[in-house]
Amino acid sequence: MTSPENRSSIVKAGWAGLLSDRWSLLRAVVFLFLAQLIWQPAFAESDALEWDSLSSQEQKILQRFEGKWATFGPEQQRRLQKGATRWSQMNPEQRQAMKLRLKNWKSLSPEKKAQLRENYRRFRQLPAQEQTRIRESRAWFRGLSSQERKGIRKDWKSMTPEQRRAVRERGRNMSPSERRSARERYRRMSPGQRHQMRRNLERRRR
Repeated sequence: MTSPENRSSIVKAGWAGLLSDRWSLLRAVVFLFLAQLIWQPAFAESDALEWDSLSSQEQKILQRFEGKWATFGPEQQRRLQKGATRWSQMNPEQRQAMKLRLKNWKSLSPEKKAQLRENYRRFRQLPAQEQTRIRESRAWFRGLSSQERKGIRKDWKSMTPEQRRAVRERGRNMSPSERRSARERYRRMSPGQRHQMRRNLERRRR
């Protein structure tokens, strides 16, 4: 039986090996994609997933792990299987975006990577409703043009801490449909209108 410490070592070793092999980009992408799920609840030992039970497509994507598959814990096996399935369902544009995220990840400092892991851990501890709200906001933001995203980032950076808290609290108290409407109204506002809205939110909070 593989101990939690050994499983952690396996994950770290697998990640290091993937990044050192520049010809293993596809597998590295899959591994990074799955590493984000590392804080999910563990499966029982009786749920171990046999290599032969994977589909041919899953085995093709995960072939680098075939020789040590049995040494992985059930939770790691399930994460790898889930990631392989999602990778196979991606279109070329989505896969290219994943490769770009891997490239950006590799360029980060160890401190920045540790910060992102901590942010993700804290995200997983949020209530399900709050996680959904954040995912919706990210999906909406990614659907904007680069110019619109740049403008919103600039607006956010220009806010005071009080204004940011007011915006967050306002969003938490809205229904999903109200949030969607508010985002679209904000996107169509002029810079002056956005500034006035932030001031109004801050006054309401006092």
